[in-house]
Amino acid sequence: LLFIHVGLGKVFMGSVLVAVGMAGVVLLRAAGIGRERFANLPSDERLDELAFRFMALGLIFESLMLVVGAIWAQDAWGRYWAWDPLETWSFITWITLVFTLHARSMLKTRPRTGAVMILSVFVIAFLTFFGVPFITAAPHKGAV
Repeated sequence: LLFIHVGLGKVFMGSVLVAVGMAGVVLLRAAGIGRERFANLPSDERLDELAFRFMALGLIFESLMLVVGAIWAQDAWGRYWAWDPLETWSFITWITLVFTLHARSMLKTRPRTGAVMILSVFVIAFLTFFGVPFITAAPHKGAV
């Protein structure tokens, strides 16, 4: 189960990274950078829609990663959840992602606002998976 848990995490990060690329184009256009270079790409509204579809895909894989990780933890450590730093920050990442998708669907955010929210999810996810394991003494090391 560990390789499934890790694989789901990688697909989650990959789908969020694709959304970050699209969000980056939206933000660069808004800043007036590379307008000619990005002129052949779809409109900001279309990129925003595609980016949030990748974020929704990321939510599916993040959720599955948490569930499979809990099942694996029960086998490995005799508990489903212990609130160690990596588990806690993975849950915070999940909450941030859910909030972002909810805000976009309910508040009908503009592409620029959506792009900033996507970047915030990515920053939290990146720090969760590649930062927390380096500063914790818990046995759950994640990326390390």
